[in-house]
Amino acid sequence: PDHRLTTFRAPAPHDHWPELGRLTHTPHPPHRARYHRYQGPVSGNRGTVTRVALGHAFALFWTNTRIRLTLHTDRLDATLDLRRLTDERWLAVVD
Repeated sequence: PDHRLTTFRAPAPHDHWPELGRLTHTPHPPHRARYHRYQGPVSGNRGTVTRVALGHAFALFWTNTRIRLTLHTDRLDATLDLRRLTDERWLAVVD
């Protein structure tokens, strides 16, 4: 099956998150898992996808209002605590 991935838009590249400490993330519609490693043009003249990191995220806690993850990428190892502020904004605190 084509699983869906929870996605957020971040205001800065993830390797800068520790120095920023707190950021506001914007949720996006879930992406299809088959495109997790995709790079290239997006249909409908909507731009291009470029991978900026490779790694894993492990959910430690997950509800409709709070998500806590450990992130392990080629450029960052951290814990991310996301708390819903509104439907369009989540506060992310990086440990």
